[in-house]
Amino acid sequence: MRTSLCEKFAGSFESEERNAGNGLFNVRALSEYRASPTHVEAEIDGNPYCAVQIELVGRALQMTCECDTAQASQGCPHLWCALRAADEYGDLQKATSRAVRQHPEIAALGADPPAPSSPSSEVLSEEPPQSRPPTPPPASPPASDNGDLIYEYGEEEKDTRSYRTPRSGLGGLLAAREATGKQAAPASRGSDGQARTNRAAHSVSGTLPNKAASPQRGISGPLPLVRAPTEQVDLDTGLRILYLIPMDVCRKTGRLAICTFWQTRRGRRWGELRPLRYEPFGPTPGMADDHFFEMLAPFSISQANVELYGLANQGNLFAPGPETTSQLIPMLAETGRLFWQADSRDPDWKPLSAHLGDAWKFHLAFEVDDSRVRVTGSLMRNRDHCDLNQALFYDPGGIIITHAHVALLEHFGAFNQLLRLRYRNPLILSLADADVLVRQLLLTSELDLSSLPPELQYAPAETDVTGQLFVRTAQYTFRGKEQLHVDLSFDYGGVTVEEHSEETQLLLSEGHRLFQRDLSAEEAIRSRLRLLGFRLAENAAREEVGWKLDPSRLDDVVRVLLEDDWLVVAEGKTYRKPVEKRAEIRSGQDWFELKGDVTFGDQKLALPQLLALQRKGATTVVLDDGSIGVLPLEWLTQFTALTELGDFTDDALQFRRSQAVLIDSLIKDRNSVDFDAQFAAVRERLSDFSGVSPAPAPNGFGGTLRSYQAFGLGWIGALASMGVGGCLADDMGLGKTVQVLAFLLQRKVRGSVHPSLVVMPKSLIFNWQAEAETFAPTLRIQPHTGAGRARSSKRFRAVDVVLTTYGTLRMDIEWLSKVRFDCCILDESQAIKNADTSTAKAARLIDADFRLAMSGTPVENHIRELFSQFEFLNPGMLGRSGLATYLTRGGDLSTEDLEAIRQALHPYILRRTKGEVATELPEKTEQTIYCALSPEQETLYAELKDYYRQKLLDQKKQGTKNVGRHSKIDMLEALLRLRQAACHPGMINEKYLTIASGKLDLVVDRIEELREEGHKVLVFSQFTTFLKLVRDRLTSTGCGFCYLDGQTSDRDDQVRRFQECPEFPVFLISLKAGGVGLNLTAAEYVFMLDPWWNPATESQAIDRAHRIGQTRRVFAYRFISKGTVEEKVLSMQMEKREIADAVISANASAIANITPGDIELLLQ
Repeated sequence: MRTSLCEKFAGSFESEERNAGNGLFNVRALSEYRASPTHVEAEIDGNPYCAVQIELVGRALQMTCECDTAQASQGCPHLWCALRAADEYGDLQKATSRAVRQHPEIAALGADPPAPSSPSSEVLSEEPPQSRPPTPPPASPPASDNGDLIYEYGEEEKDTRSYRTPRSGLGGLLAAREATGKQAAPASRGSDGQARTNRAAHSVSGTLPNKAASPQRGISGPLPLVRAPTEQVDLDTGLRILYLIPMDVCRKTGRLAICTFWQTRRGRRWGELRPLRYEPFGPTPGMADDHFFEMLAPFSISQANVELYGLANQGNLFAPGPETTSQLIPMLAETGRLFWQADSRDPDWKPLSAHLGDAWKFHLAFEVDDSRVRVTGSLMRNRDHCDLNQALFYDPGGIIITHAHVALLEHFGAFNQLLRLRYRNPLILSLADADVLVRQLLLTSELDLSSLPPELQYAPAETDVTGQLFVRTAQYTFRGKEQLHVDLSFDYGGVTVEEHSEETQLLLSEGHRLFQRDLSAEEAIRSRLRLLGFRLAENAAREEVGWKLDPSRLDDVVRVLLEDDWLVVAEGKTYRKPVEKRAEIRSGQDWFELKGDVTFGDQKLALPQLLALQRKGATTVVLDDGSIGVLPLEWLTQFTALTELGDFTDDALQFRRSQAVLIDSLIKDRNSVDFDAQFAAVRERLSDFSGVSPAPAPNGFGGTLRSYQAFGLGWIGALASMGVGGCLADDMGLGKTVQVLAFLLQRKVRGSVHPSLVVMPKSLIFNWQAEAETFAPTLRIQPHTGAGRARSSKRFRAVDVVLTTYGTLRMDIEWLSKVRFDCCILDESQAIKNADTSTAKAARLIDADFRLAMSGTPVENHIRELFSQFEFLNPGMLGRSGLATYLTRGGDLSTEDLEAIRQALHPYILRRTKGEVATELPEKTEQTIYCALSPEQETLYAELKDYYRQKLLDQKKQGTKNVGRHSKIDMLEALLRLRQAACHPGMINEKYLTIASGKLDLVVDRIEELREEGHKVLVFSQFTTFLKLVRDRLTSTGCGFCYLDGQTSDRDDQVRRFQECPEFPVFLISLKAGGVGLNLTAAEYVFMLDPWWNPATESQAIDRAHRIGQTRRVFAYRFISKGTVEEKVLSMQMEKREIADAVISANASAIANITPGDIELLLQ
């Protein structure tokens, strides 16, 4: 189990500090907390308020705090609180590694170098330490014969000076004072660059070797003789500052180190050389060294690190990073006050001069000899050449230090390789290891590798970029729901790169190809993920950063991405797409069979197996190797209908020969299916219903059949003669009822002995009776509806046609199924579109010699619903396994399948549109449609009628010849309320809005039918409240509409939208606002919802559509509620014109002439 931070470093804190820190943590004193795997910053509300930093530097953990406790000891409560938080949130986990020591920054760099390894392993190592070069012999002490002053140390009393960075705007001279008392700890700088005071740096103790017994040696007496140019001396103060590079420290740490010293001048002699300690905010010398110390200050080395190197704690040791050394060392060299020392026991300091100019450039040469490769490194500047081992020290900041000079280095990002070759030059590698080295250099450096041997060259190449998704369950929910976490990578021709990788080049060993990252292509991949529903989580405080996906979308996303050759791996399982699909039709003696298979990699799955999985709703299959095969649903869907027609065997799907017509319609012209010769021959013999001739109207028919109606009569007769049922699916308004009445009269004339049963919605009973009286008066019609209907078939013996409703059929099916009927006809047969409903089941139980369905719904748009009707018309035609049942239960077919089945069923469906027979239609057709009140509506209407009838008759009896003023108002109110109740009771009182309205239901159904046929309709009403009820119903069905009443402000926009936009097929218009002045020729149908029995008013409404510019026939329908004041007024239109005008226009003079007999007639 991993050790926590608190467990590992508890020894660096006193128990009181830990207890206080626990208290701070428990009361949530952390006001700010920011963390990474190697760094923690926190601000703690306490007494005092403190800022804390904990950072993993190399293999050491460095902790700083601003409080006084931290200055006086190793730990403090604030640091312990921050450690507790890091443990709690899982941060700084790298610090729990056993390799991490308890020393600050320099200690982490001071590990002993690893033992030399084989050449091949050296290539693969990442950061080898600088190797120790042979120690050069000590230089002789500087002579004085050249006139320069030579000064010896040790003559003055020892003194240690503190050097402080100046406050803003302050200068001054370094005070010649002794350092007394406790020295302030070095300041560290915050993110704003400003120094923070009272912050102590500590190393955490633990496994640090005890060096107390070893004598500590400082860089001091006997201090060396130093020759320094006098021009570098501050003549005002007689002070100079010297900078020393202790080379033994540099080699040990692998990092450049600098010690600072100072000395003063007395007369012609220089005093003893003393360490110059850095302290912030103190007096400064009058020299240019301020800038140097500002650069060195952040890299001051603490006491523990100095002791680690065997140096006394004099506060004058710095270890600047590469970014600083690249600027600082050349400037120090140019001062003439920069020296180096072989080791602390060497009394001789060697000056370093600046040889800057052009940089020395690191160069690698590769030579192939059989299977070995010689790799040679060197430094080159212009035409000069230098061996790598000639330098004392290389700094990654771009600095070379030789025995006498400081020069610039350009290593092109291959600094590690330079160090490897410094004392092992050349390297002898295998070809494979050399290839690894070249790949590493190409990816991580900017070395010029254009002259590589052919065996090692990588050629630039281009490739398509595809995505790779690695999916797992996310750690956190999103808005209370589970989510998937997705890691994104990119595939460059076989090379994978993670989304956030900083690599700019990618290498493929096969073919030695080199790819450049295509950032635009990668961004396009991210954009596609967003379009597919992926969400990028970027707030680490709330959830894991990365791509997220709703689990319900995974299957669809995988299917889309696999088509584009993406790699998708979910919970370690790879998704695979099919690589090959095969299907064929073979014939037997009395059967056909469908065989085939699908290949996923090396595994083949039989087609019936996959079709069975598809029927169960599966979208994938687990393959033998544990991967997931994605079913080719689009390809399998072409066989979906066949699975409902045939029977499954082990490796095939078998069909009866009688089903050849459907098989042919479903799979012919499909390039992916092979046919044998026998099946092809059967296909040639297939033919549809042809040769149907128009039939004349039978004797006793009370009208004239138009030519298309005569053809319809002949078609129905042909179906009956063949013993198969069909669907008459003519457009609304073409006279389907007339054609069927002619057929029923024809059956009677030819001597049928059984009655025919016609089933319809309740609202059509009155229309059928009225049409029969007009066109087939000799037919004996028997309505079979209502509570007083007969409960046996005895009353049917003397009738020709029985009219009933779907509801009555459902309730009486137990005895109706025992009655023998000549014909069973379903009007508005979409009522049985769901094969599982009790109504559809009841219809299929009717015993009839011939069955016919009537529906104005286009077959092309609703073939799924038509299958249930065909189960009624021709049971078993669609297969024993129930294609109709499958489809009506929610099974899905492709558009091509639907079209194929439509062609197969085409002989059994007759569909004509108005456009096909428009030349035989009158310019304007008008029809009255009767609507039945719902039971609750009928009860409410009766109560309302009785109330007003009694009230008005009582007032009439008490008045004179004319109705009084108040009586007239009451009469208007009575007529208004009854008209409203005939439309919808909710128009009288909102509490009746839940009561069903027979008129509203029928109007909305007709609108929906016309909408599905692609027609447009105008809906007029004098009541805006009724229009709004229609509007609400259309809104609930998703039907688009335009609306116009007296409050409409965008009248022109509403008209334009209706005229030009197909998505708005309905225009709801109040008579007062839109009865005149509108050109609405986009409409073919006009609905009048309440009676406008003034002919002029009615014509004006119809003429909104039937006017110049109209190229199609116009059909006008008047909706009248059966048994209401609407029907009474309609029958009195010619005789009682004044009454009609009074109802519509509230004409008081007309009301004055109403007699008690008129009122009695209206309110009966």
